[in-house]
Amino acid sequence: MADHLHVDPEQIEAIAARLRGSGDDLASTTAGAPAAPDAGDATALVAGALERLTASAATLGAGLREAAARVSEASRVYASEDAGAARRIGGAD
Repeated sequence: MADHLHVDPEQIEAIAARLRGSGDDLASTTAGAPAAPDAGDATALVAGALERLTASAATLGAGLREAAARVSEASRVYASEDAGAARRIGGAD
């Protein structure tokens, strides 16, 4: 077991950026949702499936953006707490 913990804030922010980017990508795809295709007797069924798929993608996109915000906040709090602990250990406080 390691006797220390190392957290790289740049890596954490890179994770947040990927989550944010994925959420944004999903949001952009749901904005241009296709119209219901002419599927004959199944048109209503296909339209309903597309509507549910679009709504699910929008929900997932929002969830990814929320996760990104929380990861960024956790990184900020960690860095602040770590700096405070370092000052206390070093006798600066």
